Amino acid sequence: MLNLIVFCSGEGSSVMALDSIQNETEMPFRIRKIILNNNLNETSILKNYLALPNSPRYEVVRFDSENNTRDEYEYLLYNAVKGELEETDYILFLGWNFVVSQSFIEKLSTKILNLHPALPGSYIGTSKVCIESALRDHKQHGLTHTGSMVHEVTRLLDRGNVLDSVKVPILPTDTFETLQQRIKSYEKGMLFSVVFNLIKTKTERNLTSKEPNSDVYVGKVRTVENIGNNCLLLTASDRLSAFDKHVCNVPGKGYSLNGMSKWWFENTRCIIDNHYLYSHGKYMVVRKTRPIKLEIIVRGYMTGSSSTSILKMYQAGQREIYGITFREGYRDHEKLDNVVITPTTKGEHDYPITPREIVEQGYLTQDEYNFIEEKALKLFEFGQTEASKKGLILVDTKYEFGRLDNGKIILIDELHTCDSSRYWLQEDNPAYNLYNPTPKKLDKDIIRDHIKKTDSYNVPDELITKVSGVYSDYLMKLDQNETRDNILSTYQDRDILVDNYFKNHHHELVVILAGSVTDKEWVEKIQKELNKKNLNNVAYYSSAHKNTREVLSILDSYSRKNQPPHRKIIYVTVAGRSNALSGVVASNVEYPVFAVPPYKDKLDFQVNINSTLQCPSKVPVMTVLEPGNVAIAIEKIFNL
Repeated sequence: MLNLIVFCSGEGSSVMALDSIQNETEMPFRIRKIILNNNLNETSILKNYLALPNSPRYEVVRFDSENNTRDEYEYLLYNAVKGELEETDYILFLGWNFVVSQSFIEKLSTKILNLHPALPGSYIGTSKVCIESALRDHKQHGLTHTGSMVHEVTRLLDRGNVLDSVKVPILPTDTFETLQQRIKSYEKGMLFSVVFNLIKTKTERNLTSKEPNSDVYVGKVRTVENIGNNCLLLTASDRLSAFDKHVCNVPGKGYSLNGMSKWWFENTRCIIDNHYLYSHGKYMVVRKTRPIKLEIIVRGYMTGSSSTSILKMYQAGQREIYGITFREGYRDHEKLDNVVITPTTKGEHDYPITPREIVEQGYLTQDEYNFIEEKALKLFEFGQTEASKKGLILVDTKYEFGRLDNGKIILIDELHTCDSSRYWLQEDNPAYNLYNPTPKKLDKDIIRDHIKKTDSYNVPDELITKVSGVYSDYLMKLDQNETRDNILSTYQDRDILVDNYFKNHHHELVVILAGSVTDKEWVEKIQKELNKKNLNNVAYYSSAHKNTREVLSILDSYSRKNQPPHRKIIYVTVAGRSNALSGVVASNVEYPVFAVPPYKDKLDFQVNINSTLQCPSKVPVMTVLEPGNVAIAIEKIFNL
């Protein structure tokens, strides 16, 4: 998590832009405090924004500089932030009109960055001075562009190291207000780039640091690291646990577990979305969620070895188990009349809990539980079908779920692995619905059974080798391209995975250009579909007919020369009638262009579609009619 403190003097539009970047991209940063040196009057944009029901609850502190000397004022400022400095990565001056002293800069252990409305090496001073100077030079000397930059604050006013900058066109009709507004609109994209690179830099620093990191959690089997960009790095170890204890290390187990989960995650998205993004060896990048502290266990057979298994409870004489009534006469390992769900709490120790208790104790709402139950049963049905094709019986398994920041529930953790599931060999029980007192197992129950039999956690080497073969055999059944040598090979360094992921995946951006704000509703439909697939996106409204220079300037700001290395961009244009926008964009960019023309009725549909399709030669515009379809198409291109 990147921690920021923001200083501002204006209406707060830049703070709001920063907040919207977080909401739109889910990038891991937060504003710890906002320092103001102006009044938040009734017409203040920021005040009205913070008053909204769903607005963030930032700590806002105001200090008036008019009635204090410089030393007194800087003393107040320092005291306001000193308690936060240790946990703060950067202080951002966003429209801050008070020039701080060198001693104040040196007193802060945190780097200070300034958003300055001018290009590097040009105007210095307040926002008012810079914009007025640009307009003067436009009229007197034909200046065509001004701009904005983010730079480090040093003793040289507005001359520190530049982190990023953006050009902003000056139009003949510009007033101070119109040029100021255009600069602000361009600054959002630049702030996105700056924050992204700051997060990436901090992530890389954390990953190479030898010091303890609070963003690292070591579990029984997996290590979880926060690597930024709302992503986690899961490292599947060779550790094997049984009865809540670490027992031994099994060669190739981590590699195999990741391979199993990857295969099942990729093949079950049609049932429910999941957190899987990318994997390499024993490492996996996943989306960060808020885990639901439950394990949803689905069972197809009267079996199990732990104290929470239905077999142990049934053998103890219980017939009402997890809120389910079981008939008399079940034998060990017999197929159940119906597949059942037996949830447990998730913590240091697992405890049985009924669906009714889940709702009553506030783990889930009734609708949420119904959703999870439905998906769990469908996943299990699919798992049994696919396992059968590979000569296996999926006996039981556990599922875990988490919430994204938008509240959406998705599948997390692992899926249908030998750790989370119990498998039997189908060849040992061809009908796999008959009673079998000693089924051949394909899971870690081999070691569980040894521990119970010997009452010892000392596992012999030959048994570890056998279990290693169980994991690798299962993975090779799923993925025909895997080999035992590959599974048992030396693992790649984690930095390779992280680097590959950020290079190839996390520089993806969808730039939406609409010809008019009247198309905002259609743009929001597109953004909604893109957000479902976690595709970063930004939207601009500018007419190719009326504001050609502005459109070209937007395109230039996203050209390869102005973007970070390895960034992938796809444009989406929204325009109808005489659709010049799509053609102009496609003619002036190096990236793919999708046109998604808006329509309200059949006549509107025909006009807008025909206009969009009529592009000249060598102007490649791909036309897609529905917002959902363009999101799918973009996702497929980014996944190539």
